[in-house]
Amino acid sequence: MVNDRWYIFIVAVVLVLLGIAIFFFTGMFHTLFTPHTSYKTPTGIITIWIPLPDTPQNISRFHVVSQENDTAYYSVTNLEQTRLNVTSEIDSPQVAQTVLKDYGGLPEEAILIYNKTEYLEEKSGTTHQVIASYPISTNVQFGRKLNGIPVTGEGGFINIDLGTDGELLYLNKVWRTVEPAGTEKIIPISKAIERLGQGEVLNPKKCFCDLNVDRIYIAYWEKGAGVPQEYLDPVWVFSGTTDSGEVINYKVYARDGPDPRFPAETQHNIKDYSRRDYLLVTPPDHLPDGLPETNGPSNITENSGNIS
Repeated sequence: MVNDRWYIFIVAVVLVLLGIAIFFFTGMFHTLFTPHTSYKTPTGIITIWIPLPDTPQNISRFHVVSQENDTAYYSVTNLEQTRLNVTSEIDSPQVAQTVLKDYGGLPEEAILIYNKTEYLEEKSGTTHQVIASYPISTNVQFGRKLNGIPVTGEGGFINIDLGTDGELLYLNKVWRTVEPAGTEKIIPISKAIERLGQGEVLNPKKCFCDLNVDRIYIAYWEKGAGVPQEYLDPVWVFSGTTDSGEVINYKVYARDGPDPRFPAETQHNIKDYSRRDYLLVTPPDHLPDGLPETNGPSNITENSGNIS
């Protein structure tokens, strides 16, 4: 009987140790054998886990033609109060479209990206669990694409809150009217990564956050309301998550030529790889042109970047 107990105990210990080993091995396997490239930047370590996309020969250029209804803003004073008969999520897109008739209408290229009812939550004072929820509004958001390319930035959106029976509570619209203006070249993805490594992004974060990039794509940058803009700016978007799960989308100026927000002399020296600390374990066919092929971290001085 004693021997049987010892046998069961030993088997249990072995199974636990085996489970722990499998857990750590699979994590190490993913890190070591999944192709990725890491860069130490002024905002944290950025790791790219996907093959780099091809750079298009050129993309469409869009000239801004200002119109009266390009921007609109409205808000009631009591947004956060509870309400009865809040507009349903199913009806909210059509109701929002009706509301927009007084603000230039819903643009043809608008895409519904969000419609959810928002609630004021009551929590237990001891367990902090939600014990009741009270509707306050239904939020509807529209995004924008031009020739299949998304528009990002501080413009190119419509944000609406609807209350009781379709009542308009809040509206914020920044949607510049544009017209085609030929085509233009953009910088290759390798150049965009260089700028990312220097911290030259249009939307720098104030925190020092490591980022795992799982999506890279081209977009148009539309500026915020009241900011002059002659053309929509092409950008490379590096999208990913931090270790805490926060989604971050870094945008890098992509029009061929120097980024106008940074001194030209800084950009002329941007290929000084001796100033960057990076880890390269990506197969050579996935590396940006010009980056050295190496395995393991390089003992190189960190670039302090130049964030405006």
